[in-house]
Amino acid sequence: MPIEKRFVPINENIIAEAIKLAEKTGLPLRDFIERILTVVISYLKYRPDLLDLIQDLDAIEDLRRIGGVILPYNIVYQILDKIDENEYNKIIDEVKKMASWYGLVAKAKFLSDINVLKRALSIWLPDMRVDVSKIDNDRFRIVATSPNQPERVTNLAKEIAESLAVAMDLKIESINGSKGIISMVVNTAAKT
Repeated sequence: MPIEKRFVPINENIIAEAIKLAEKTGLPLRDFIERILTVVISYLKYRPDLLDLIQDLDAIEDLRRIGGVILPYNIVYQILDKIDENEYNKIIDEVKKMASWYGLVAKAKFLSDINVLKRALSIWLPDMRVDVSKIDNDRFRIVATSPNQPERVTNLAKEIAESLAVAMDLKIESINGSKGIISMVVNTAAKT
């Protein structure tokens, strides 16, 4: 019994990109698109947040490209607790450079957007819960929390948050941090 086919209008730009990718893989366009749709739909049945996961994967890949690694929280906490102030400051400077570069890449890929900043903070600060609330049209409060985070780690997290926002060309109206809590007000309309 033949399978029914249906025509679905799709933006020409998307088709043009799909043609290029299909040619790279050596598959006919129809097979390429059917394969993608089959895989995506099968995942979406069980993980409706698949599109978020794909964006997270892209963000983690960017982080990996600049030399970032994933370590258990307790190891990071121990390392930062045991090093002297001079070494700690060197780590802060290096992480700020990496976060700035990452923010520039995120801005180039997705433009300056509060959701892009939230995703970046969630990737860079995996031991913190990141919440965003809208203050008015262009202003947002971002609160990142971690109940067991040492003060030095929170200070490092604050520097990361600031570097990411500035690199994404978002204006920081205020930023505060204390053990396990970062609160930041960001204006998405005003540029840094």
